Amino acid sequence: MPSTTVAPLTHLHLLPRQRAWQSLPTGSHITVTDGSARVHLCHCLGGSWVALPVLLRAGDSHPLERGGWIEIEAVDGTAQLHLQPPVPWLVLASLRLPLRQAWAWLRSVGRHAALHGSD
Repeated sequence: MPSTTVAPLTHLHLLPRQRAWQSLPTGSHITVTDGSARVHLCHCLGGSWVALPVLLRAGDSHPLERGGWIEIEAVDGTAQLHLQPPVPWLVLASLRLPLRQAWAWLRSVGRHAALHGSD
């Protein structure tokens, strides 16, 4: 049976005021596990590229609407981050059969209990 979790694309540790550039696919999630970080997202507004900073604190997660190179900066001390890729559709499709089997088993247990009572 395939694993239902996806390993983090990158575990990132940033020192105070350190910046890093990461290439991430669309649908990735940036999660701050310790400290705080500023994520600079670039958007095209009126024909010009504008960096829009997003501040994330410990426990915050931010999904990326668009992939590409993302600048991440530690704020107020060190920061620990998980950069998680999107779950591939193939992994989700492979979960369909095991979930059906589990549901069928639960229904059979329920029918057995209804017929024979709880012993």
